Amino acid sequence: MLVSFFAKSFEVVHFSSSPSFLSFSLVRHGGPLGLLLGYMAVGSICYSVMVCLGELVSHLPVAGGHITLARRFVSPAFSFAMGYK
Repeated sequence: MLVSFFAKSFEVVHFSSSPSFLSFSLVRHGGPLGLLLGYMAVGSICYSVMVCLGELVSHLPVAGGHITLARRFVSPAFSFAMGYK
């Protein structure tokens, strides 16, 4: 049951630009604790990704940013997928 409340709070974070009635219904189902846990979990994930990217860029400053780093550290195919528009 707590897992479903936690998942609903992720929906609030994902649809943060949606109308307010969506967030009100998710708070009603998930409660304020689920909403807070969801924001904390997604926020910590975003923070961790940004800190890791900052460490990579400061370790190896290259032109092209994260796409060049993906080609160097993962694979050229992954880099292409990240840079494809």
